[in-house]
Amino acid sequence: MDPTVPEQRVGWTLSPPPGGKTKVFLEHVGFTRAVDVCDYPFGWIECLNKLAEVAKRA
Repeated sequence: MDPTVPEQRVGWTLSPPPGGKTKVFLEHVGFTRAVDVCDYPFGWIECLNKLAEVAKRA
């Protein structure tokens, strides 16, 4: 854990909308540094794309 990075929180919400597909909502909060706001979206995009790949195979 990097002591220079402020505590952050990540939450996931899954909800089954009409049509039988699950909607994923991701919330990442607690940013206090501009560099964090710039860097994290790229990591989450990669993570969510991999999640989508796995879900398609299920």
